Amino acid sequence: MKRLSIITLLILFCLTGHSYAQTQQGYVKTKGRMMNGKYYAGKRISDATVQVKDRSAVRSRADGSFSFPVPGKSYSLQQVQKQGFVLLDQDVLYRQYTYSSNPLVIVMEDKAQLEADRRRLKEQVESITKEQLRRREAELEALKEQNKITEEKYHELLDKLNKDYDQNEQLVKDMVEQYNKIDFDQEDELNRRISDCIINGRLDEADSLLNTKGDVDKLIEQLNKHHAANEQARATLSKSEAAEDHERQNIADVCYKKFQIYKMRHMDDSAKYYIELRADLDSANPNWQLEAMEYVGFEFVPNNSINKWFFRGEQIEINYIKNKLNKYVSRALKNAHDLDSINVYLLEAEILCYYGEYFDALNLYEKCISDINDKYRNNYSLSYQAYTGIGRVYFFEKKYDKAILYEKTALEIANNHLSRDMHCKNTNHVLIGHSLFDRGDTIAAFNYLINISDSICKECQNPSSIPQYIDREVDVNQLIFLLYSKINHNSHSVIDKDRTVLEKAKIIYEIEMQAEEEMLENKRKELDEIKKELSKRVSESAVSFGLY
Repeated sequence: MKRLSIITLLILFCLTGHSYAQTQQGYVKTKGRMMNGKYYAGKRISDATVQVKDRSAVRSRADGSFSFPVPGKSYSLQQVQKQGFVLLDQDVLYRQYTYSSNPLVIVMEDKAQLEADRRRLKEQVESITKEQLRRREAELEALKEQNKITEEKYHELLDKLNKDYDQNEQLVKDMVEQYNKIDFDQEDELNRRISDCIINGRLDEADSLLNTKGDVDKLIEQLNKHHAANEQARATLSKSEAAEDHERQNIADVCYKKFQIYKMRHMDDSAKYYIELRADLDSANPNWQLEAMEYVGFEFVPNNSINKWFFRGEQIEINYIKNKLNKYVSRALKNAHDLDSINVYLLEAEILCYYGEYFDALNLYEKCISDINDKYRNNYSLSYQAYTGIGRVYFFEKKYDKAILYEKTALEIANNHLSRDMHCKNTNHVLIGHSLFDRGDTIAAFNYLINISDSICKECQNPSSIPQYIDREVDVNQLIFLLYSKINHNSHSVIDKDRTVLEKAKIIYEIEMQAEEEMLENKRKELDEIKKELSKRVSESAVSFGLY
């Protein structure tokens, strides 16, 4: 009997062992932030709902902590919610996590605070890029005065500089979103200082702090030595690779911040060098490949306004882009999970579309929709991007009925499933309006776009309700301006058909024309002020040297 009891206990232990679950600890908090050079730690958030896939939801306690059982080796989050708060990093959803004795940290932020931070950062970054433009213009002016460059070369460089500044809208937008999502609690003191310098325009100080980490070439040389040592010493591989990864991340951080600095200085070749250098540091990192792929892929595409929609790449550019894409896509896909693969294909399709490779772009978008429906049916953000992309392809192929159909589907997904700060509905409205116009429905196009413009204006009357998509890559009013300028105003049949709609379009056209003229006049005044200041400095220098 005693023997039987022992055997019975062993069997029960083995059976229950299969259902044993480890407990994952974690906590929810707000982001740590930097304000006026001072660091403020994030605060814990209570009563946040954390929904784990295939498990019951748990709530964070008064100190922000939570816990849940992990029956297997991995788990994923389906939703994290709290009234009045947003999840700072949407990528934490659907990502596969492995159980760890370290706590799972989830960062959320108050919606109003996040929007206030976004506006503040936008003002700062725009001010920095404007100041950097003035410095570069002053440098060019000095070179011309010293006869180091010809008048013709001066105007060529000045024109390129101003065009680059005009197309810098996407950089500002990306930097604002990046720094608005940084949790400074998870950065060390040096990186906090570097980030603070960049967002406050102290670029020289930021570059100097980055240089304290060491010369990039020497750091890479040291990294390669560590890599070689790992090849020869598999016995100590785990510890050695940890050191390698730390150095790689450190160098990657240097490269990426130098990329940001050179981009803000309008020095695109140097910026491209560092973003590609970072991608080459670790071909197994899909995110680094994606970011290099995006920057290089859109190298020849205008970044601002309606110009993007009429861009067509030259054949030499297409071949160059395709070669670059093949490298970064193959690297990213090699190490990407299914969800990351979809993001790779979406980006590749968008780039190919802008270079006129519509067949390949359409195949990629359709593959994305198929994969999303099979595995990530509830990931509406990806579905929205794919349907928007297909609509864009059909627009460029002049298949306007299909373009309108897919853009309306994308709008339906956005309106029903996505929060206002997760999509740019304006893109869909622009494509629908432009498709209506190009297929010959002039009045319908203006009527649609004017109604959308009016609805946006109403939202703008309440600043606290302005969604992020108002800060958009394509402007509805700009499209009305462009399309109105194409109308044959001598055609009485068009005017008589619906005079009221065209009169509204004319008003928007005149407002946009005035805005452009005012912008050009302001730029002329700024340039005159710079010239006066420079002339004053030259005169003062001449006097101090006794030249007259």
